[in-house]
Amino acid sequence: YVCDGPGMNLPAKELLRELPNKIVRLEDTDVDGRGDRSSPDAEKMTLPMGAVWYRGSVNTASPPNIWKLTDADGDGLVHRRWRYA
Repeated sequence: YVCDGPGMNLPAKELLRELPNKIVRLEDTDVDGRGDRSSPDAEKMTLPMGAVWYRGSVNTASPPNIWKLTDADGDGLVHRRWRYA
């Protein structure tokens, strides 16, 4: 999992309105140690900072929240977002 941004430096109000960042899943389909396929896993994030896979979900800090992101059916897209309180 890689946190990806558009390369823009937006003020906080615009960042919260546009949510331009995402988390991308890289896959090594030919087992050569290099990611050769990528797919967006979670889009519309503020500033995702790190991602960790734990018990079937990706957990990330994306201020002002910490998120648990779950792909419920294995299609590579997040279907459930849970915000830690």
